[in-house]
Amino acid sequence: MTALALAHHGIAREAVELARAALVYPLGCSARGSRALMQMLVPDAERRGRHRSPVVLVHGYGGNPSAWFPLQHRLLAAGFAHVDAISYNPAISDVPAVGRILARSCATAMQRSGADRVHVVGHSLGGIVVRHAMERLGLASHTGTAVTVATPHRGLPLVLTGWGSLALFLQRGRHGPGDLGECTRHSEVRWVNFYSDHDLVVRPGSARAQAPDGRTQDIVVPQTGHIGILRAPAFLDGVVRVLLEDEDRTGAVDPSVQAG
Repeated sequence: MTALALAHHGIAREAVELARAALVYPLGCSARGSRALMQMLVPDAERRGRHRSPVVLVHGYGGNPSAWFPLQHRLLAAGFAHVDAISYNPAISDVPAVGRILARSCATAMQRSGADRVHVVGHSLGGIVVRHAMERLGLASHTGTAVTVATPHRGLPLVLTGWGSLALFLQRGRHGPGDLGECTRHSEVRWVNFYSDHDLVVRPGSARAQAPDGRTQDIVVPQTGHIGILRAPAFLDGVVRVLLEDEDRTGAVDPSVQAG
């Protein structure tokens, strides 16, 4: 298959993923709709709740919590008792404001779960929000693993960014996030960055951390797009695996709950 044919195939596949995302988008507009769907997909009887550390998810520019339904399903089924997705309006927010929402949500999740740390996952712009909360708001001291997905760590060309203050953080050379190594150098947080070699929005060179500090890992999810990566089995399996590794390593398991 030629490079042009591959590009057309990737565009068609991403168009299908966008259509799927549009179908479930209304459910993500309300917390009640999200909870109802998760209850239907993973009933209480199937939730083992062995892992006490909460997981907080941050969607990307133009998305909403519905983007996380596949991952929430997998994490709840894997025994994570507390999985929350924050929401924000990109038209009236900026990164510091969304970072504060994330920090407050993490504090609430830890208080509710009785845990002293949290895992965070951010898609695209959500990954930049995660980094801001780590670097500027002290979230790193309470975080076990931070996962970024298709995140433009080195910015995007102007033509691919949206409107508003949030878009400025995505533009190459304007308030760009810069080298992830600066974020990882002074904390014990484990960073895992998932990216696609077929992402037409965030290219691999921007999505990879390339931080040679031993605490940062880049994982490619092949032949998926910017939206499709969130449904890719390799991505879903990978996130569950890295978070379970962290829980097992630190012993953050509720002893009152038996493994199923």
